[in-house]
Amino acid sequence: MDMAEEKHQPAPRTGARVLAVHAFAVLLVFAFVNTFAIWRAFGEIFGQTARDALPWIAMFLLALVLAFAVLRRKSVAQASWFLLAGAIGLAAIGLSITDPAFPSKRIHVPQYFMLAVVVWVALPARLRTWTTPLFTLLAAALYGVHDEFLQGLHSRRTFGLRDMTVNLCGAASGTLVMLAFLRGTRVEAGVNSTGSFPVTAMVALAAAVAGAILMAWAATGFRNDLLPYWTALPVVVGGFWLMLEAERMPNPGDQYALRALAAICTAFLLYPVLTDVAHLDFA
Repeated sequence: MDMAEEKHQPAPRTGARVLAVHAFAVLLVFAFVNTFAIWRAFGEIFGQTARDALPWIAMFLLALVLAFAVLRRKSVAQASWFLLAGAIGLAAIGLSITDPAFPSKRIHVPQYFMLAVVVWVALPARLRTWTTPLFTLLAAALYGVHDEFLQGLHSRRTFGLRDMTVNLCGAASGTLVMLAFLRGTRVEAGVNSTGSFPVTAMVALAAAVAGAILMAWAATGFRNDLLPYWTALPVVVGGFWLMLEAERMPNPGDQYALRALAAICTAFLLYPVLTDVAHLDFA
């Protein structure tokens, strides 16, 4: 093995790190689904006005803490104000488009902002590439779709495309903030700003994302009903294709990212299984 190849070999513990961080992300999604009781209790204690302002306050505090942490660690950081403005705009859109009848949905913006930050740090800086922001955004957004499907499993809760879009806005905002503060700094000294990305992998990525969108759109017609298996087929096929493409990626960081996305996509098969099994007659 020459020096160039050795430089790009992942550390033995990198796979365990990626797995652990994404396992934590999954736990966060389950926690987000179950925060309604906390939201209601907060309103009873501090009043409705304070409760409704909580998502805005949480977004401000998250951005402030993240900026302080990055700038304190790397004083040479040169933030991209253009990207920060985009992040603020996306967060504002997410907070504004929620259903007025359910103001608690606004809390999903800071939640998925935080989740994007968690997904970003799954890869060590030396393995990140120019595609890392895209993979971070897609992973966090797909977790947001899972969030809504999990809510839909409850007989007294539902899900919708608007709520998934709110989650997407939060994820995009978090991704842009990370990119704004870390791009061009010593924190990201190991980033490969160039490098090949096979066309077939990009097509597989597009197919998986399109499959998730199609499943979300189709599933809105089966609320509180059996979810047909065919709704999950496109995204599951896309996930399987991503897993195959991951083994062909020249950069280890892209390999880990595509494997994570493949697992997230394949997990959508759980929802038809859960809804159909729940209605089987075992008597």
